Amino acid sequence: MPSGLSPAGGLQTSGSVTLSCLGVFSASVYEFAIEYGGEGAWKTYVNYTGTAPTRTYWPAVHATSYRFKVRAQVGGA
Repeated sequence: MPSGLSPAGGLQTSGSVTLSCLGVFSASVYEFAIEYGGEGAWKTYVNYTGTAPTRTYWPAVHATSYRFKVRAQVGGA
């Protein structure tokens, strides 16, 4: 499981947000799942898959909360 997630929370005021985690040894793919909303009503915003442990996105739904999860795939698992 990736660690060192960033940003770690708080208010983001820029037009873009760069998500990152510490690289996982032998990981071939990283999956970022971004959700928005809150209060028990989280909705999928977008999912990204790539080979780097970082991804930039541009929130389109303003004045709301976002959260993200990241998963690293090692050996095609």
